[in-house]
Amino acid sequence: MGGQKTILVPIDFRVASLNTLRLALELIDEPTVHVVLLHCETLDDSITERLFYSPRQIISDSTTNDFDDAVSILRNRFEHIIGNLRIELFHGYLQNTFDAMLERLNVDLIFVPDSYRLQLTKRAFDPLPYIKKCKVPHYELGLGQQYTMPEADRLENLFL
Repeated sequence: MGGQKTILVPIDFRVASLNTLRLALELIDEPTVHVVLLHCETLDDSITERLFYSPRQIISDSTTNDFDDAVSILRNRFEHIIGNLRIELFHGYLQNTFDAMLERLNVDLIFVPDSYRLQLTKRAFDPLPYIKKCKVPHYELGLGQQYTMPEADRLENLFL
């Protein structure tokens, strides 16, 4: 392929959701990729919440030590490929808002798991309907049965 691509992987802030990224990095044929980990959640309509809105705080409140460790493991394991890795939030309800976000982030490819379903909190939502309708190519990666079981959220699964 050549050049620098930006890939997007939806996450739920569980270690298991990072297996899609691991597999994508193993398969991708690029010297450098920028990684966007996407989490989707609705915003409260309260003025107070909107005034004090902080994506950094939402991400910090959502991550666990295991998730942070898993991201570090992946950064180290694929340091020769990953140019930059960041977590983005999406709060929109419209397809054109989602498409505009992809364009703003310069996303070239999207990778989603074929068997793992995001474990959604009360405010989170699945971006798959938006992904299926967008113009950016998306690929379902076969993670296998071991990633759908409760044990899939263990750090050691990133080494399989």
